Amino acid sequence: MIIKKALLLIGHGSKLPYSKEFMINILKKFKERNIFSGNVFIGLMEFNHPTIPESLKEIINLGFKKIVVLPVFLAHGTHTKKDIPRILQLKTNNIENENHHSHHHIHNEIINIPNDVEIIYEDPIGSHDKIIDILIEKINAYI
Repeated sequence: MIIKKALLLIGHGSKLPYSKEFMINILKKFKERNIFSGNVFIGLMEFNHPTIPESLKEIINLGFKKIVVLPVFLAHGTHTKKDIPRILQLKTNNIENENHHSHHHIHNEIINIPNDVEIIYEDPIGSHDKIIDILIEKINAYI
């Protein structure tokens, strides 16, 4: 039996349009490369749609049983360590933010994730060597 897999790219969202436009462009580039057979979705933390719960509902309703969630963030922070895992209903050992109350307008809707749906939550991008190469390329004219 083939398990239907999907990729959910998580972005922050913003009151300004660029954040959502950025995520739509990332989505298009993943689909152009036929990553996950084109079964790629975006979900935004706040201010924009689709929200993470809206995208999760859509992915589950389409019958996907394995969802890889990739936060399109450079580094870990409260969103990647606490808020997103809470939305995804993942158990975390993140005690340091136990009493954190977000000041952002995060979508608090909790959805029903069926037992036969596996969610794999990846780390943010981090200080990968390719990121350093991109940063150096941006300033190369000044070196």
